[in-house]
Amino acid sequence: MAEKKYRECAGAVIFDRKGRLLVGERKDKPGAWQFPQGGLDSGETPVQAAWREMHEEVGITESQVVLVETIEESMTYDVNGGWLAKEGFAGQRMFWTLFLLKDDVDNPADVCNLETGVNGEPAEFTSVKFSSWDEVIGGIVQFKRACYERLAHLATPIMQANVRSTL
Repeated sequence: MAEKKYRECAGAVIFDRKGRLLVGERKDKPGAWQFPQGGLDSGETPVQAAWREMHEEVGITESQVVLVETIEESMTYDVNGGWLAKEGFAGQRMFWTLFLLKDDVDNPADVCNLETGVNGEPAEFTSVKFSSWDEVIGGIVQFKRACYERLAHLATPIMQANVRSTL
């Protein structure tokens, strides 16, 4: 049996000093909230792609966050059908990078730019909010749930150490 082929993607986990996670509501799927993510461009590292996706999808720039850490372990999820299948992919292989938001804000929309996509990309999120891991995992589409659960397990201790160190 042939090995499954996965599209390589990067995701940005953006959190604040209170440990809240910044997620966006997908324009194409109202009510679906997730982290900024997208495919790696040719020659791009996962960290470079995470910076780019964060900027393109929520308008956050390098001056607004601190790169905390890259999760060493990649995670996959399968997607049935759709454009990924047409391109020969079983799903996506995710590489995650954690970013700490520098500003203390009550509403993440105050530091995001969702008006239009950045770098010529169409806007992908209609709104942003802060959430807990339980809310993020509970609200994510089923086929991504195991990936997000593993991400939470690996990211939580890193986030806690950085939240404590910045208080």
